[in-house]
Amino acid sequence: MCEPFIYFGSAGNRNNFHSLHDCQQQCPESPNPCPHAPIIPATPCATGSTVSGSCGTNQYCHAGQSPSTTMMVNRPGSVDRCSQPVVAGIGSANLQRWYFNSYTQQCQQFIYNGLQGNENNFLTQQECQNACVVNPCSRGVPYQNQGVNLQCTALNQAICPTGYYCHIGADSRTSVCCQTLGNSRCTRNQ
Repeated sequence: MCEPFIYFGSAGNRNNFHSLHDCQQQCPESPNPCPHAPIIPATPCATGSTVSGSCGTNQYCHAGQSPSTTMMVNRPGSVDRCSQPVVAGIGSANLQRWYFNSYTQQCQQFIYNGLQGNENNFLTQQECQNACVVNPCSRGVPYQNQGVNLQCTALNQAICPTGYYCHIGADSRTSVCCQTLGNSRCTRNQ
């Protein structure tokens, strides 16, 4: 990284330039794709891969604008990638990406600027859905109201429309209205 310093005229070396431009011409920087230090040495991801399986358990593949910004980077702790906020990042790449919106429980598009985003950043909607969308229903998909899964609880089971029942899950994400399989609440596998 090129940084200014005061040179007193003696005991110098070749790492001494008249201008920032001269320094950048001789010592080009490789952009850091993540807000945390990348793995040293930088390790490229498997071609076309952003899935965690191509990296170690404590890394993920940052898919940048170019091969120099597409590399395995350290995961910032044990945060679930699907509950991380959307981060547009910095740079000028203007990349169309997908993130999981934990409020709507859906994958949505956003523009990624190419550097310093987070792991909630997918190349395709399908990749996002495979990683993040939870479907607790044994058949079909949860009932949606204005594009959002209709959530229910033991206290408001009647909120589910005809043809659906309230599936009480482990948390609010999995407590949704699921399609009824038969005429009776006692039908198996419901």
